[in-house]
Amino acid sequence: MTTPTPVDQPPRSRAALAVLALWVVAVVVVTVQGVVHARGNFLIFRGAFDALVHARNIYAPAAPGLDLFKYSPSFALLFAPFAVGPVAVGWFLWTAVNAALLYLALGRLLDGRDATFARAFVFLEMLGSLQNGQSNALVAALVILAFTELSRGR
Repeated sequence: MTTPTPVDQPPRSRAALAVLALWVVAVVVVTVQGVVHARGNFLIFRGAFDALVHARNIYAPAAPGLDLFKYSPSFALLFAPFAVGPVAVGWFLWTAVNAALLYLALGRLLDGRDATFARAFVFLEMLGSLQNGQSNALVAALVILAFTELSRGR
């Protein structure tokens, strides 16, 4: 039998529950903002996937006023789950995955109060990244998860 990791423990304190609720509300609000204002990297990533499957240049602007796609074709392909359905659903899933992975990664790295503090501390940076449809929270989560798993010998 293995000992439970920090992520296996549900939030117990009011502060932990408040931070969790804040992150969940942020995902919903950011999704609404993204769909209403239709701007940010999410649309660039979505456009790159569309260009990839239609054998067009993924590095050309997806629409007037949008920045250029700057990642590999692999990223455009991996973006498929967020790009194939309606924009609102894709934006919600993209935002939720970014936030959830960072939230869980911090829980794998730290215990109890420390995890709650870290989640509260990074909230505004995470929120800004989500509002711009960026992958910063996802990259941070993957780095933290890689570190924690390597330190556990996995």
